[in-house]
Amino acid sequence: MNKYKNYSITLLVTLLFFPLLFIGQLGGNILGELFVWFNNSFSLFEIPRVIARIVSSFIAGMAAGYFSAFVIKKVYKNLHLDVAMILPGLLIAVAMFGDLSYALDNGFDLDYLGHVIRNPASIFYYYYYLNEL
Repeated sequence: MNKYKNYSITLLVTLLFFPLLFIGQLGGNILGELFVWFNNSFSLFEIPRVIARIVSSFIAGMAAGYFSAFVIKKVYKNLHLDVAMILPGLLIAVAMFGDLSYALDNGFDLDYLGHVIRNPASIFYYYYYLNEL
């Protein structure tokens, strides 16, 4: 296959990252909140809010990265890894810049902490699982 055709198809397939990331983070947030609720309901000690936010955000990022990589790899198996990281990397960079801008205007809170953990975890696990699958 022509190298540039492979690059083009890879770039087009990674456009799926945007909706897949949203779906993965939504599902991961639900799983993370269920984990925190389960732990708080059935253990002697509750998880502090800061730790609960960190855990649920990390689970959301990991789920989003895995889900995105899994689906993209199933859609097109002959991905070029470097090209497959361009659009997702830009999306996460813009999202983190937006979160930082919002936090500078409105103050740093637990939601910002969740975004700071979830976004890098999403891109890290996307890269990791895309490389492994």
